[in-house]
Amino acid sequence: MDRIDDTPSVYVFIFANPLSGDQKGRDLTDLHVQNFRLKDIPEVQMQIFNVLDDEDREKGFAALKAAEKIIEEEGPIMPESNEIGEAAKKRQIHVWSAGGDGTVMSVFEEMVKHQIDTNKVFFSCIPFGTGNDFSQVLGWGRTIPNKSVLGERLSELARISKERLNGEAARLDIWELELSCYETGYIRKAGKSHHNEVDERVIVRKFSNYLSIGVQGWVGSGFENQRTGTRKWNALIYVVESLKWMLFRGFPPVTRVLDGITVDGKKVLYCPAPVKSGGLFGKAQKGKIAGDNKVNGEKIHANGRAHNQEPGVTEGPAETEVPTLQKHPIDLVIQNIPHIWGREIDMWGQATSGEEVVNPRSGPTDPANWEPQRANDGRLEVFCISNVISYLKKLANIRDHVSRIGQFQEDFQLDFRRVEQESRGFRRPFWKEKDPSDPSTICIMCDGEFYECKGPKTLRFRRYAQITTLGKNPESSRLVTDEQAR
Repeated sequence: MDRIDDTPSVYVFIFANPLSGDQKGRDLTDLHVQNFRLKDIPEVQMQIFNVLDDEDREKGFAALKAAEKIIEEEGPIMPESNEIGEAAKKRQIHVWSAGGDGTVMSVFEEMVKHQIDTNKVFFSCIPFGTGNDFSQVLGWGRTIPNKSVLGERLSELARISKERLNGEAARLDIWELELSCYETGYIRKAGKSHHNEVDERVIVRKFSNYLSIGVQGWVGSGFENQRTGTRKWNALIYVVESLKWMLFRGFPPVTRVLDGITVDGKKVLYCPAPVKSGGLFGKAQKGKIAGDNKVNGEKIHANGRAHNQEPGVTEGPAETEVPTLQKHPIDLVIQNIPHIWGREIDMWGQATSGEEVVNPRSGPTDPANWEPQRANDGRLEVFCISNVISYLKKLANIRDHVSRIGQFQEDFQLDFRRVEQESRGFRRPFWKEKDPSDPSTICIMCDGEFYECKGPKTLRFRRYAQITTLGKNPESSRLVTDEQAR
């Protein structure tokens, strides 16, 4: 018997989330077949597992480890089929996430947990979620084109599989964040499904797309409490929740808790607090700070404070001025891929103005030190949304003015000031007051998942790994375009 009929030359592991988006992943997890070969490419073995089912997920990663061992002991087998692209033939193990952006990182976290050698794996996805930024930047689209992922006699699944197996390789940075809070604070996942979970003081997780502090966090936290099993209803709920915040609540400025950014113990960006009015932090001077690099007439030094303010997190020479944020934005975005809000929006690359948001500029905030944005360069881009009008302009494709703060390499952290915490609950009915949130609370969106944090202290970033993905082609995938341009 020919070896190609006996041992697969390509192993495809699909980890599906049956609850993502329209719950199309349930078609995969409810199949009464778990392992099968593609008829047109018999050397490809497909295996499907439920990422939410503990037992089934463990079976999946045990099978993945077994495939690793077979390849290690018997040596690699080069696929011979012309139905497989040249790029995909270079690695025998392929892992696909079938769900939304949150599922992507859940699968990666499991790979790390089970000590899978990611340098020997091609990673890709099948989009079932709401935003699907990861899928779109790979060129696979926001959702699958047909209603069923299976199709008649598995024809659609076979088509999707062949499409990925003919993809182009592109590297992607995976980042790790560590969010900590002060001793009286807490961190919890937003959403009704997490209400019974124990609050944390520190969380550590991976991400590949982007993180938002402010607008998307506030809106998404409310959305998670009302999430349904239908993608269209979820989109409508998100719009309604956004309107509630814009029309009735008002987004609080992130600078009421954000003190600045530190690199290697040195403050590289200082964020003055807005004027406090009526017990809540409001906007100061229409969102701007009077004077260049000054707060209330006080010069800011490298230790991140004016001479009459409490000490900041870091120390430095008193005569050195620090880049200072000149506005009180409602959203801070930390971006790895040039894709945001479920849409292909390259805000960083298309910006032609907006540098006045920081003054003076030096180090990572100096445009002279910036490189073109890529998702595999060990850098994260940081920019902010000043107000609701600015936010709406970005959604309307008016992106020539983007408040770009800086481009940061490898390890850096956001520092938060200790804010007096109020005893009232996290959220009041939206009609009772303009800003219903506790001044010491922030909401964060990270790769499609939402967190509430009371009394944040630090948010640290470091590049954790680099994986190789399979995207569609340079015309469809920004990741593939950037990879082939290098």
